[in-house]
Amino acid sequence: MKKNTPTKSYGQSCSVARALDVFGERWTLLLIRELLTGPKRYTDLKTYLAGINAKLLSDRLKQLEAQGVVEKIDLPSPANATAYALTPAGEALEPAIIALAKWGLQFAAAPARKARSFPHWSVLAMKAMFNPERATNLNISCQFLVESTEIYAVIKSGTFLSGLGRIPAPDVIVTCNEAAFAEFDGSVKTVRNLLDSGKIVIEGSRRDFLKFASCLVLKS
Repeated sequence: MKKNTPTKSYGQSCSVARALDVFGERWTLLLIRELLTGPKRYTDLKTYLAGINAKLLSDRLKQLEAQGVVEKIDLPSPANATAYALTPAGEALEPAIIALAKWGLQFAAAPARKARSFPHWSVLAMKAMFNPERATNLNISCQFLVESTEIYAVIKSGTFLSGLGRIPAPDVIVTCNEAAFAEFDGSVKTVRNLLDSGKIVIEGSRRDFLKFASCLVLKS
């Protein structure tokens, strides 16, 4: 990581304080959250971080670039656009973000009024919700098709992998709209209700999908 001096510093010889010198500003951790699911264009970040003004977003991106956490890249055709991506130093933050998300699950039952939600946020949310003890001998791959967003999730012998995009030959394909997907909290009861109501449609084994859901828990 570059040795640039942060704009603001706590001035403490403590690793927590030094980390907060880099990431403690408002919106910074949410920027990292967005980029953990892949490169994003400036306009994408502006959409997903509704409420941040253009100058502040630009300032935060410049600060993270200066710290060697974020870099600009050129997206290939057909996008042909400049985007922001995490460097290896930025990608190394995923365990910390997952731990923070896991801690935040205790507040998930009472979201703020008019809280925003986007399907791709579930990539990190499912990692935070995953309970490996329930998946010791389980091998199931799921492909979620949520309107224009494609998300995959794979359980393999107690491990969990999720991301954006498609995977070959998934065991279960789940199709739904964003509103129905937002109701999915990992609860088997919720999944049954979504299936029975027709809000989500699956190709593959219903039993396998319920097993998949049983490995996700809303609260830590």
